[in-house]
Amino acid sequence: MKKDDKQILPNTLEYDTRSTTMTPEFIQKSDKDIETITTLNSYAKPNGYTVILYGGYATEAYCGGKVVRPHGDIDCYLVCPANKEKDGIFNQIENILKKEDTKWIASRPRLDKLELREDNEDKPFFDRRRIELTIHSDKDYDKYQSKYLVDSKGNSISVNVIDMSIFVAGKVHKFYLLKDGVDTTKDRTSGRSDYEDLNRLLNSSDFDENKMISELSRIVEVKDATEEMLYVRELLKKVELQTY
Repeated sequence: MKKDDKQILPNTLEYDTRSTTMTPEFIQKSDKDIETITTLNSYAKPNGYTVILYGGYATEAYCGGKVVRPHGDIDCYLVCPANKEKDGIFNQIENILKKEDTKWIASRPRLDKLELREDNEDKPFFDRRRIELTIHSDKDYDKYQSKYLVDSKGNSISVNVIDMSIFVAGKVHKFYLLKDGVDTTKDRTSGRSDYEDLNRLLNSSDFDENKMISELSRIVEVKDATEEMLYVRELLKKVELQTY
């Protein structure tokens, strides 16, 4: 790496301690996560709701379905009809997930958000199971695609994932904002897995760059967001990425 390249590379990469290797423990964790996603889908469908994945598991679904790296949490939306009563949803979900062999600790940081954490202090934070679920109205959120996730035994489940253009546009914009590696407004950093996921999505057969740039232009409210895309492509060239 040239000295000048460091100016474009977030300095957080060298301090990233999150694993990108699928150890037996993470294989077991991902299988349990897929089972939980199945449970959430089984709850949602008969009640008129839709579970939509974003984050790491959405990336896996867009890139063939097989889980190839560890994921810290299940990020998902629960989309509900606008005229349907939403009170009691979180209680119902918590009661259903209590039947799993994972001991969950629940919190509700907002009226529309449920966070669940595995209660196991013996594990490092990133090794524990976690779920973040946010409620949306179908009037505000109706763009998604159907894909598959595949567990370690080869079993596949149907999942709904955030629309590809919306998904990638959000990631590209985040990287563009994180030019120094840290977004102080959100206290977030980018790890190596973030780079690898974005690179995989850009090379996915589902990726339409023109459609994504159009979506990105809408997000950042400019006529042409090509500059952000060019920046990210140059950035990815300067990071040593794993090939899956």
